[in-house]
Amino acid sequence: MKAYFTVEAALILPVVLGIYSLLIWSMLFLHDRCLAEQEIALLAMRGVMACEENGEDGIKEINRKVSQMDNDRFLNFQYDDIKVQAVGGKLTVEGAGKMKASLGSMGKWGEGNQGVIYSAYTNRKLSPVMMIRLCRRIIERNQEG
Repeated sequence: MKAYFTVEAALILPVVLGIYSLLIWSMLFLHDRCLAEQEIALLAMRGVMACEENGEDGIKEINRKVSQMDNDRFLNFQYDDIKVQAVGGKLTVEGAGKMKASLGSMGKWGEGNQGVIYSAYTNRKLSPVMMIRLCRRIIERNQEG
């Protein structure tokens, strides 16, 4: 009877530990992905405001903030590249990076399989008058429908 429990534990324990490790890795990935998306969105928003206040110097200010970004906030993620572009009154911020320890690094079966996170946001400054008009249109459409 004792050997029966030993065999059962030898089969079930690795499966349970594998599921736990997969869940933990998934939570780390989702945490870092949400944080990376937030960082890029905030940079785009701040960039539009800086460009409106300082003109072309606003792009330099945002690039300075990008160079000072702190990767220590992420649990398992490292930015590789962040690009800031201003074209036609719109500011685009793109960021890409990889997980430091991915599922692919756990064995030869996954070589080159990195957890890659890519996010891009485009923003433009709206005048207050334009914003009020857009809000009124939305309210009117909701009242009609």
